Amino acid sequence: MSDGTINPWKSPEYNPSLKVRWSKHHLDILLGEIGKYLGSDPYSLSFEDDLKAGEHLAKLELKPLRDRAGLILGDFVSCLRGSLDHLATALTHCNGGVPNDRAAFPIIGVNNSDGRRDFLNAVKGVPDPAVTVIESLQPYHDGPTYEATKLWRLHRLWNIDKHRRIPFHVTNVQVWIAGPSDMPPIDSGSDNSGIMRFPLAVKGKVHLQPPVKVGVEFGDKSEGIIVPYGELIEIYNFVRKDVMPRFDCFF
Repeated sequence: MSDGTINPWKSPEYNPSLKVRWSKHHLDILLGEIGKYLGSDPYSLSFEDDLKAGEHLAKLELKPLRDRAGLILGDFVSCLRGSLDHLATALTHCNGGVPNDRAAFPIIGVNNSDGRRDFLNAVKGVPDPAVTVIESLQPYHDGPTYEATKLWRLHRLWNIDKHRRIPFHVTNVQVWIAGPSDMPPIDSGSDNSGIMRFPLAVKGKVHLQPPVKVGVEFGDKSEGIIVPYGELIEIYNFVRKDVMPRFDCFF
């Protein structure tokens, strides 16, 4: 390597893999938190009669997931997204680069004039061959479906976390409560509860068919993103196993 270049794998200040590994630390804690929650029967199911209405009610109540889940997710997202910016800065110190500690790893959804400006500003000092690799990873290559790409979803969660705790929901609840086929229930409820109403006359034929399935999602429709918790593992693996190795040749 020429004067002024570094080997980021031997320099803790620039080694992006350290940030990736630390993101895994937070991911493991988060998955443990969710696992404990899902393993604790995070719901209550009860049956009662509404004699005035002449109905038999099956009521489902979801227990809340602790607020710390959203905070731990923020730590994971911040570290993983930050590892990409660490990578960009390290690239500016490699052979052919111009040291620039303000370099960043752009994640652009729409390839318009604003997107190109942001891209070029972010990669100042990065060697041209590495810029080509970064460009090849941009979500805008997926056209109108760019919001489904793993890098964009990571970037979007990171943007949310910069301003507030990432919202989360206990969702994808699946409950099988059987009743007479000729008398389907009337459903109602909210995000954290649900009620199925049957005619009181068929009470003896209404029963639960296990299992009850519960899921956890992060993000919000109003924010334009919903990420099932299992997808976080896919996003992490994409950065660690697909993105990072593409730049090994520059070091």
